[in-house]
Amino acid sequence: MLQPHIPENLEWVEAEQQTAYGRVKSAWKQDAGNVTWSFSIPPNSVAEVRLPAGIKNLHAQGKKVTGEKRSFEFVAGCYELTWE
Repeated sequence: MLQPHIPENLEWVEAEQQTAYGRVKSAWKQDAGNVTWSFSIPPNSVAEVRLPAGIKNLHAQGKKVTGEKRSFEFVAGCYELTWE
């Protein structure tokens, strides 16, 4: 499961972890209330991705995500989510 914790007083974080299936990477940055979160999921894997409550204007891979859902499944690959 990937679930970022984004405190107001921290501008960015980058982390990675080696797993039995490969390396998981996660990095986020925030600027003036806008957040960009990039993450990668290793081959042959699926990850549950949970987003913080109260976000607005969610985009995944540059496309607007509609609805109030804040939990998703992502297959192996590299992704970028943005929100306010």
